[in-house]
Amino acid sequence: MLVGLAVHAVLHVKARQEAGQEIVARFVADHPNAFQGDSVALLQCIYRNPDLPIELRMDAASKCARFERPVPMAAAVRDVTPVPQAAASWIRRLSC
Repeated sequence: MLVGLAVHAVLHVKARQEAGQEIVARFVADHPNAFQGDSVALLQCIYRNPDLPIELRMDAASKCARFERPVPMAAAVRDVTPVPQAAASWIRRLSC
């Protein structure tokens, strides 16, 4: 019974993958001049194009900025250097 369910699941996944590939192939055939890059590349093309309205370019630049430059992360730092007196007391406690 479980083997039959597993086979059915695999066939279902394979059918979905094939359907997706068919949709992509049809889209490429119908739209040969479609943009080939990812969303960040599209936004870069928009904000770098001086022929587009500045409002559109600024919007694209603001949405793209977080992907182009890493955001500095705050890190908590604690000094764990042992104080000489405290180290001596720890050594005395451990040696007993």
